[in-house]
Amino acid sequence: MKIKLTTKKLIAAISSVSANVQKKSLLPINSFVLLTIKDSRFSVTTSNESAQMSQFFSIDEDIEFLACVHCTLLLNTIKLLKSEDIELEVKTRKNGSKYLFIKAGRGSYKLDMTNPEAFSFLKFGDTIDTLTVTGDNLFEKIKIASGCVNDNDVRPQFTAITIRSEGNNGVITGFSPSCGTEQNVSVVSGSIKESFIPKHICTLLGMNVMSGETVVSVSEKRIKINNGSFEMIGTLINATPLKLDAIWSQQSEDVYTVNRQDLLDSVARVLNFTGIDDKMVVLKFDSDQVKVMADDINNGNSGEEIVPVIDTNCGELMIGLNGTFLSACLRSISTQEVTINAKTDNKPVFIQDSAIGNPTQKWIIAPVIIQNAMSYREDAEEKRKTKAAAKGTIGN
Repeated sequence: MKIKLTTKKLIAAISSVSANVQKKSLLPINSFVLLTIKDSRFSVTTSNESAQMSQFFSIDEDIEFLACVHCTLLLNTIKLLKSEDIELEVKTRKNGSKYLFIKAGRGSYKLDMTNPEAFSFLKFGDTIDTLTVTGDNLFEKIKIASGCVNDNDVRPQFTAITIRSEGNNGVITGFSPSCGTEQNVSVVSGSIKESFIPKHICTLLGMNVMSGETVVSVSEKRIKINNGSFEMIGTLINATPLKLDAIWSQQSEDVYTVNRQDLLDSVARVLNFTGIDDKMVVLKFDSDQVKVMADDINNGNSGEEIVPVIDTNCGELMIGLNGTFLSACLRSISTQEVTINAKTDNKPVFIQDSAIGNPTQKWIIAPVIIQNAMSYREDAEEKRKTKAAAKGTIGN
C-alpha cells in the first residue's frame, strides 16, 4: 500500500539518525535504515553494536508498512528531489525479492530491500532507574561535557561523560587531566545512578535537538533517552567514578568577578597571537582589571587587552591557561558575569556562572605553568630575539 509523506519531514527524520550508520562495518545490515508504521506513527531507525537511534513523526494513515533499505542511498535520493511530497510503496518482483518504490513528481526510483528480520535491534534490558528532565538543554549540556573528554585516553573515566541525579538536578560531568565541567539540568521526577556514556554516543546525541520533557532510563548495560519524537539506546561503559567532592574542594576563597562576554571576546582576539602548537593565554589579575595576553615567540606577534574586574577579594595574580579550553568554558556559560577562582599560578582555575550558592555550570582548567610568571612577556621577547639572531634576521 502506498503512503504519502512530505519530503522535508522524511529528510529531517533520516538525517537525524544517519550519523549512526557505520559505513565500513563488517555487518552490511549496519548500513541500512528501517522504516516502519505503527499506530499512525512513522519511525526511522538505524542501529549497530553500540547504539540505536530512532526518529518518529505522526501521519494520517495507519497501515502496515515495513521497509529496510540502504540509508545513504535513500537519503541522497530524496535530498535531490524538488517535489514537496513523496510516495513510498513496497513492491515485489517476479522472483519474490522486494524493493522500495519511490514516486516523486515526474520521477520514480527503485531501492533494493534487505530482509527486515535481519535488522539488528539493540536490546535495552530491564530498567533499573528512570529520570525525567526538562529536555530543552539536555543535549546541549551533554555536548559541552563531552568536549572535555578524550576517547583516546587509556583511562575509561576520561573517555566518557557521566550523568546522575542529585536532588532536584540532573548532573552531567565530563573530565580529562586538562579540564573538566559539571553541568546541571532540572529534574521533573525520578532518580538515576551515576552512569558513564562514551564520547561517541555523546557525539551522536549532540547532533539532535530536544525540547520538552525527556526520559532517561538505565539498565544494567545500556542507557535510553526518549522524548516522544526521538529515542536513542546506547551502550554504557564501566569506569571508576572520579572523586568530584575532592576536586571541587580545592577551590580557595580568592575570587575575581568579570563580565563573561567581555572576557570571551578578549580571549578570542588574543588567541590569534598564539603559536600553532602553543594556545596559552595569560591572565594577569589585579584589584580592578585583568590583562589578557598572548605571545607567539616564533615571530614576535603579541596581543594584549584589558577587561575590568567587577569585584574581587584578592590581589595580583598571573596565570597561564589553554585558550581553547577557556573559550569553550566562557561560551557555555549563559550568565552575564562569571566568577574565577584562582589562588596561585600552579593550581587549577575554577570558573562558574554567577548564580550565588547554586551554580548551574562549573569548570576546572589546569594551568599552563609559566616559568618566572611575573616576567613572562620579557622572557617571550628574549626568546624571540635569540631565535631571530640565530637566523641573522634580528631587527631593532
